[in-house]
Amino acid sequence: MRAKRLSLTTQLILTALLLAGSAMATWLLTAGPSVASAQEDAISKGRAMARTVCMECHSPRVAGDPYRLDPAKLFAGDEPFEGPWGTVYASNITSDRETGISAWTDAELKRAIVEGIARDGTKLLVMPWELFRGLADEDINNIVAYLRTVPAVRHTPPAAQLAPPEAVAGFINSVPPLRAAVPPSLFSSPRAVFHDYFFATSPSANPPAPPGFQAPQGKDSPARGGYLVKNLLGCTFCHAPNLAGGTAPIFAPNITPDIETGIGLWTKEEIVRVLREGLRPTGLLRREGVPRPEGQAAPGVRLLSPGMPSTTAFVNLSDDEVYNVVAYLKSIPAVRRAPEETNPAFPGPPPPPRPAPVAAPVPVALPRTGDAGTLWLVLTPLAGAAALASGLLLRRRRA
Repeated sequence: MRAKRLSLTTQLILTALLLAGSAMATWLLTAGPSVASAQEDAISKGRAMARTVCMECHSPRVAGDPYRLDPAKLFAGDEPFEGPWGTVYASNITSDRETGISAWTDAELKRAIVEGIARDGTKLLVMPWELFRGLADEDINNIVAYLRTVPAVRHTPPAAQLAPPEAVAGFINSVPPLRAAVPPSLFSSPRAVFHDYFFATSPSANPPAPPGFQAPQGKDSPARGGYLVKNLLGCTFCHAPNLAGGTAPIFAPNITPDIETGIGLWTKEEIVRVLREGLRPTGLLRREGVPRPEGQAAPGVRLLSPGMPSTTAFVNLSDDEVYNVVAYLKSIPAVRRAPEETNPAFPGPPPPPRPAPVAAPVPVALPRTGDAGTLWLVLTPLAGAAALASGLLLRRRRA
């Protein structure tokens, strides 16, 4: 009788083990691959975005060739960004634990992307958080997932060389809205001045994405293209928020569909070529208004400025995303603005600066940026976007 009880107990145990094993096998065959597939998909999407926007600024260029990034130092930082804040250098965002971001938590990385705050609480300068805060959570998560996979490069970029208080005061006093907003007590804190006031209130700044926001999707979708242009690609930094073109020293062209001063006569294929290859038509046919069939390019092309990141960044966009951008550019209102004309998206130049309300005299020149008295020739008022673009242009010329 006792032996039968043991046998029954053993059978129950074996049955339980068999059921557990069967359940585990079922999970491995179904849920396991599903989870792995979802992670691979997130990394793939994040790769396209990170290599389109992050790699451009966080990777040094090949010496003497501003059109190519150094393949051995991708995402390793080092690129200088010069402006009225001084000179700051792009951070190492490879997976190196000591000099990169391996020790950062996902939450810390997300805060850096959408709030411009580093792990140690430092306010980041030039990092376009005011643009990225309009991204959907899914896209931010995908970017973080990909950055975790970037090969480690052991490298510490140079420390920031921030402008002295008198130089910051000279700049702030040259821009009336900033002069009214920034208290003199902050002139000794360039990170607070430019992070909290300059970039946060720039014309290109986006409001934070609302909770649960889902990014628009689709093919040949103006909505999807607008999402990319405004929140990811940084087009408004150089071409202005209305995309009608930048001002000195950027002179980015008018890319609205205006026929005479914009790209209204460009075909889809010509715009794709600009995005993919950095090549554009000479402009003779489109300026003369000569019609041509869709797909037929103008007879001549020339290389764009290295300020247009076609060969270093936009080449990573998928075909669908490129055509989404094209669809958006074709759909926006045309703005008639020639390069020499004022862009209505920006106010006019400020008056000459007042004496800075600090003990030290205002220097004649800001560090490596030009004469403070004529600073409006370098940066337009409130143009945090233009300042960022200027930094991009200067570091590319240095390359």
